[in-house]
Amino acid sequence: ILKKTDLEQSRRWNIIKALSRMKTPEIFTLIQSERQRDPSSFGEVEAFAAEVAFPAVEQKRVAWRALSNPDLNVSMAKRKAGGPLFHQADHPELSEIFIEPFFQFMQTADWSQVWFMRGAFASLFPSLLCSNEFLVKSQDFLNRSSVPPVGKRAWLEANEELEKCVKIRRFNGY
Repeated sequence: ILKKTDLEQSRRWNIIKALSRMKTPEIFTLIQSERQRDPSSFGEVEAFAAEVAFPAVEQKRVAWRALSNPDLNVSMAKRKAGGPLFHQADHPELSEIFIEPFFQFMQTADWSQVWFMRGAFASLFPSLLCSNEFLVKSQDFLNRSSVPPVGKRAWLEANEELEKCVKIRRFNGY
């Protein structure tokens, strides 16, 4: 389908991101090929997002460094496009690896960079891990942490949503 030239560029990138989420073996070749086809800033943003979406531990570690470090040369556009693809409902085992790093990141991050931290929190909080175990860990760590008010608010709101998810799953017998 990507060999068709009449597909608009955003559709081509959406297909590539979907293929990346499905762990298509030749995805990095496809991403590189599409980068050459679309050398625009939009193409760079979408290529970054496609790389973030790939469900493999090492790729997630690379993405974690890019999304959690404000000093790296990663544009806000890339962070906004890639962040929502970091955690995936069908790969909870990958999200679980990043629970403790998330807690440490929230504790040590520079909260004076509010614009960065809000985006980083939204991207890196593993909200798709809808389990009572994670909820208890998250609540416990937040209660013991020294995260400033802006961070506490975001974390409390995330925990409220997580708690709703856990209750719904329990109600439905999961």
